[in-house]
Amino acid sequence: MNSDIGKKFDLTGVDNIFDEMVTRGFASVEIDDYLFDELANDFVAALETESPQNESNVIEAFLEFIDGRRENFSNILLFKPSKSELTVLPGDERLERQIPLSQFSCVRMSKMSEEFFELSGACHLETVETEDGNTYHANVPVEQDLSSGFIGVSVEDQPQFKYFFFPHANVKQRYQKRYLGEILIDKGMISEQDFLLALNELNKLKSLKIGQIIAQKANINPAIVEKVIHKAYNIEKKTGLKAGEILVAAGLVTEEQVKMALVIQQRLKMQKIGQFLIQKKILQEEQVYTALAEKFRMSFVDLRSEPVSRQAFNLFPKELILKYQVLPYSIKESTLYVGTMTPDNPDIRKIVSRYSKEHSVKLTLIRPTQLLVAIKKLSQS
Repeated sequence: MNSDIGKKFDLTGVDNIFDEMVTRGFASVEIDDYLFDELANDFVAALETESPQNESNVIEAFLEFIDGRRENFSNILLFKPSKSELTVLPGDERLERQIPLSQFSCVRMSKMSEEFFELSGACHLETVETEDGNTYHANVPVEQDLSSGFIGVSVEDQPQFKYFFFPHANVKQRYQKRYLGEILIDKGMISEQDFLLALNELNKLKSLKIGQIIAQKANINPAIVEKVIHKAYNIEKKTGLKAGEILVAAGLVTEEQVKMALVIQQRLKMQKIGQFLIQKKILQEEQVYTALAEKFRMSFVDLRSEPVSRQAFNLFPKELILKYQVLPYSIKESTLYVGTMTPDNPDIRKIVSRYSKEHSVKLTLIRPTQLLVAIKKLSQS
């Protein structure tokens, strides 16, 4: 049996900085228009060799239950008897049984189910985190319209179970292993040159020392600030003092000015490239959030064309809406649609699900200006 079965992956080793392009410059990332051609060819080949006309829909599978159980079956029928179930066929005197897909974090399969033969061959590498704490890396076909989940293809060479099925109900978070900048460039929203210039400017701001920020905000000659700090550290040997304390002691600035500079420094260090592009008016907010929606495989919603339902809004306590900045805005059939502006927060789905027990939850991405205005208006009315 394959060694990765049942294996848990350490989330701390997964890069989930959603809008950082690189840490030390864009040059280390190679943009290749044909990055996924090989994956696409493999996927199309699988469709051709595993045609439903020649093979049945009986599949060997390794079932990973959300409660931690693991079971291996030689024969299963996916999406039988309904689209939300699978059937385990008799074997070794075990009786046939039907199991809801909501009980699984992942269904690993030895071959393709006939349900997937209409999928596109284009794939993107994704990280998928499930509610039981497991993390998977899979090549995910781009166009899928399965209501209960989505298919992925193993990144390993010749695995025992090549194909994964992830039920939507138990996916905590999923995102493409592509940086935001790469997506923006690929979509033609910004040139590589302009992106590099913006990234370089942001990195310079992130590296500003507290003395430089104080000099700028207090309108003091930077050379004077540097001279005072250098004297304290290298001549007077005041190594136990911080730069701000030295400048206050020298009478150049007040404690309040130092506190303000520290806040600015922290904000600069935390600022992401997407926020910076919007702030500098290099890109519009809608462009950045459209790219984020693609990265996190979420639907991007424009509230100008999507009316907000008061019935949906009232399902959540106002305190919850204001604290987590989420917007329940629509109920369609048995699904509650909830907007967020933070696609990289995996806990939001679990939090909102507590207040929507009668509905399944679909998270969508809404740009901040629209979402915050809608929340404020509905909360006050």
